[in-house]
Amino acid sequence: MFSIKRLKEILNMLPKEVNPRIGGSCALYFYGAVDTYRDVDIIVDSIDGIDLPFPKIEFTHHKRLNRGIKYCIDGKEVDILEKLSYVSVIVHSTISELTFEDINEVYRTKKLINDFINNKE
Repeated sequence: MFSIKRLKEILNMLPKEVNPRIGGSCALYFYGAVDTYRDVDIIVDSIDGIDLPFPKIEFTHHKRLNRGIKYCIDGKEVDILEKLSYVSVIVHSTISELTFEDINEVYRTKKLINDFINNKE
């Protein structure tokens, strides 16, 4: 798990215009909905032009609902993923000065991904 300071550093490496915010299980961890998280998903409006100075990791699932880039940062997986929401304005939350995807959007996105995976098989 990353420290709050390190999460802030990683978010600050991304251009502000892509609206970076933490999503997935890491967001749920900070909301208190889960006890731990395995990796960090950073949600952005677009991955175009993003190139962080860390080793890239190939996605294991090549068929995806959204575009993304997977990095190895400090020995941990960090996914930079384009938003799946078609809603033009999403409420974000700030916890410990970090910006997070709204908890309802996290759950909605997880359901979309799970439905997509289950329908592929």
